[in-house]
Amino acid sequence: MYTFHYAPFRISTHSDFPGYNELFFDRLQTLQTKRLDAVYVSDYYTAMFCDNLPGEDLSLFLMFAETLQFAVNFREMQCNLNETMGHCLSRCTNGDFIINRLYVTQYSKYMVSRAAMEQLAIATPKGRLLTVWEILLKPFQQSAWTMMLVLLATCQLVQLLAPTLFVNNILSLALFGFEKRELHLTKFAEKLTASALIILFFQLKCAYEAKLVSYITDTPRVPDALSIEDLRTRNITVHYGKLNLDHVEQLSGMIAPYHGDRLVFDGVTLLDNREILMMEKLFSDNIDSYAMPYSILSDNVYEILPFYMFGLKSLLLKRFHTYQQRLFESGMQLHWRQQHLNCFLLHIVRMHHISGANTGVKAAIRYDHLKPLVLFFLAQWIIATMIFVVELIVGRYSAYKRSRAAVEEMKQKQSR
Repeated sequence: MYTFHYAPFRISTHSDFPGYNELFFDRLQTLQTKRLDAVYVSDYYTAMFCDNLPGEDLSLFLMFAETLQFAVNFREMQCNLNETMGHCLSRCTNGDFIINRLYVTQYSKYMVSRAAMEQLAIATPKGRLLTVWEILLKPFQQSAWTMMLVLLATCQLVQLLAPTLFVNNILSLALFGFEKRELHLTKFAEKLTASALIILFFQLKCAYEAKLVSYITDTPRVPDALSIEDLRTRNITVHYGKLNLDHVEQLSGMIAPYHGDRLVFDGVTLLDNREILMMEKLFSDNIDSYAMPYSILSDNVYEILPFYMFGLKSLLLKRFHTYQQRLFESGMQLHWRQQHLNCFLLHIVRMHHISGANTGVKAAIRYDHLKPLVLFFLAQWIIATMIFVVELIVGRYSAYKRSRAAVEEMKQKQSR
């Protein structure tokens, strides 16, 4: 009698010694790999990066399938414009599980929660660059400018109302160093006042010059929005992607759907996962002409626990939940994110080499930036020249009139 090989019980008669394939039956010959269908929508967590480096969710399910020894058929879904992720994936009814993380408001027994919460934040464009005139006024606050104007007006009034109080013009001496008489030959009050003004204006000029030099290396901008209230005050609309924001009351009246297949920093304020926004900001900050400069609000709009969806009567729910917890505790999530960061940094370095080979040094300050300032000082120089010419003409004419009057007076005296 001989045992069966995955077949009904049978009795065999052997007239000779059984072969090795009968005695040592290879059970792996009949092993069949189970194939499951996985549905997903292409996003940051399911896309492929840098030489077939899968996204975080895709890496999770690939490792899960490799551990449990089953194959996966991936099928990508195409969502309609302004369609939420949940509504888009609900149209698929023949998949064994869904790779994308879902944000749901009602729990289902066919869902498995992620091991960590997700933070949804807002990214808004940075304030515009200040103009040349705004940069010239920015080093000092309004109170400092007011103090200096009051001081200048006071000194000028004192000079006009009491011209004999000071020998020198205090303002000209403190600002430009012009003096009619050497300061050590003047009165004690004039020495004290002039010394105080010279020290004050010297410190102000040094601080002003240092501020302007720092603005050359880092051009200042209009202050960024720091909170949701700032966005509401500035009447800024927050655009969201495939998210359900019906329960987010703090953004009521200021949200709109984002019309685009992929999140891009193109000038609108965006609401999305903080990790995605930080990666996009990494590219916009380090690659010229990639996108507009953005800033991410420090406070989260809200935190939510995403879920993975499995098919009906799936036997993988508990196994996947346990497996995901073990991967999270072992640090695989941080490992995948570090791999993606290294991939992005390598791409940025390559882009810098390409842009450095094709283009020259980028001018931080161009002529069109300085043109208004040059025209302003040119106009001042022309006005000063015209005033100087008028003063010369008036002075010559006054001297001519005084000489004529003196000549007439001498003639009258001689005639007498």
